[in-house]
Amino acid sequence: MFNRYTVMIGLNDKDSRLPVKSYDDAKLEIGGRLAQLEIGSTITRGTGVYKHDDGTVVVEETVVISIIDFDGSWEAVAQAFYDGVKRDYNQESIAVMVDKIESKLV
Repeated sequence: MFNRYTVMIGLNDKDSRLPVKSYDDAKLEIGGRLAQLEIGSTITRGTGVYKHDDGTVVVEETVVISIIDFDGSWEAVAQAFYDGVKRDYNQESIAVMVDKIESKLV
């Protein structure tokens, strides 16, 4: 059994509620961060609906990352990755789902 992480990063600034970057720019930048960490992933486009702490609801473009942690390498660097993205994209939070799955490379 392996952990599959689904990471959802909204692209709107938490204060201005406006996009920090375009999806295409964010995909390349975030993909580059993951490549530097030697983390295999699949990145797709999503649309998120988010309720801020103050109750404001926004719809925003979202970078969706799927990572299957075959060797525990993601677990070792995940929090630093999340903290860096939250800081650089001025995010209130990042949604992370973890599923136990069976998987193999064929």
